[in-house]
Amino acid sequence: MRFDGRSLVRKLLSVNTVNPPGKERDCSQFFGYLLEQAGYETHSQEFAENRSMLIAWLGASGAKPPLCFTGLLDMVPLGVTPWARRQRDFMSCS
Repeated sequence: MRFDGRSLVRKLLSVNTVNPPGKERDCSQFFGYLLEQAGYETHSQEFAENRSMLIAWLGASGAKPPLCFTGLLDMVPLGVTPWARRQRDFMSCS
């Protein structure tokens, strides 16, 4: 499975996960879909309303120790400091 990096980043940034309140569920579901298309098994664990974490595995047999990666699905607020390109819509990468 191949990805266009620019399209992937645009899609990810279009999902509003600004924390608070977080709302990572949509992003978690999107990543779950991508990983399933690549052959992974996935499980989403909800820990608060609209907030979930994604667990994915590939070829798990229990014979070898697992390899674990972790990352954040939410982003911090954009803040109040003016940017040079304030007119741009940050969430759409335009």
